[in-house]
Amino acid sequence: MKVLVADDHEAIRAALKRLIARQFDCTIIEAADGLEALDAVARYNPTFALIDVDMPYVSGLEVLQSLRASPQYASMPVTIISGQNDEATVREMIRLGITD
Repeated sequence: MKVLVADDHEAIRAALKRLIARQFDCTIIEAADGLEALDAVARYNPTFALIDVDMPYVSGLEVLQSLRASPQYASMPVTIISGQNDEATVREMIRLGITD
């Protein structure tokens, strides 16, 4: 299993990597922004993604939109990380089919 962890904060990526590695036998791919996340998806074909909403260049929401628009990744499980509680953003993520 390959897991994409996309967050612009290195400390958060490191913490998430530790948590995931404790629970799963997997390869963890890191991305520091939305462009890197999209590139990592194309390069490594992850089976699961953990994506921050607020990232530079391309937001987590835009990454999610891209994944859902792709036949190859439309059903890939995606969990969004966010400190936001903006109702419109949350509704849009749900509409796009976030896993959690």
